[in-house]
Amino acid sequence: KLKEFIDFTNKLQFERVGQKLGLKLIAVKNVSGNSDKFSATVKFVIENSSLNLVLMADEPKVIQAGLEIAKDRKPLIFATDEKNIFDAAKLAKESNLPLVVSSTNLDSLSEVIKSIAELKVEDLILNIEEQKISQNLQNLTQLRRLALKKNFRPFGFPNLVVIKKGDSFGDTLSAGALLAKYASIILL
Repeated sequence: KLKEFIDFTNKLQFERVGQKLGLKLIAVKNVSGNSDKFSATVKFVIENSSLNLVLMADEPKVIQAGLEIAKDRKPLIFATDEKNIFDAAKLAKESNLPLVVSSTNLDSLSEVIKSIAELKVEDLILNIEEQKISQNLQNLTQLRRLALKKNFRPFGFPNLVVIKKGDSFGDTLSAGALLAKYASIILL
């Protein structure tokens, strides 16, 4: 089943106004907590796709296991548990890889970014955890306004949004709206 999904994502392209658009990355999310299963899945994805990777896990040690296989592909490190973000930041620093920084609101996101900046991790991608589409749009707009108009540098990084409702039509509409309003990366 995974092979079918990877083949589908590899071939998925659209033509819009003479431009070919397609997927640029594929996320591998660990749900079992098992490092060996995660590593095997990452290896399988690398062998079957040339898309860039996002390695998602609650535990940095699981991400580390995936990095041992995928380091040459320069994956995004996405620690899905806010409690482990600083361990993931150290891992990103050691590996010289980008880190997705997540939080539930703008205030806590700002604090986390400032703390991570003290660790000298500079290649960040921001994520405010999934909420209603209207709240996501408002947060993305606020992030951009604060970065540009108020010159608030911690919010000047690209934004990532995870959409996981499971309704393919609704998810597509949400992705389009979020892409139009400052989302740099969308994971469906």
